[in-house]
Amino acid sequence: MSQAVIELKAELNDLLPPSKRRVCFTYSFQDHPAIKDTIESFGVPHPEVNIIVVNGESVDFSYLLQDHDCATIYPASILPNLEILLPLQPFY
Repeated sequence: MSQAVIELKAELNDLLPPSKRRVCFTYSFQDHPAIKDTIESFGVPHPEVNIIVVNGESVDFSYLLQDHDCATIYPASILPNLEILLPLQPFY
């Protein structure tokens, strides 16, 4: 079984169970699920997500989760301090 470390930022935490709010948590998985499916498995609708950073790089919803990945999920309300971002939702 593979594992990744996941952290959701800001108001995305409101959609998580209390034990996973505002902390990094370990997610165990088989095969290589798309990060979109992983996020939705936590009860977070993908339209709420604007930026996904895995191992320091911005990725899109099709990214396939790998063993030992470290993923941080951001809503539109905050942007990580990265040189190149891949926004997943349109700007208004």
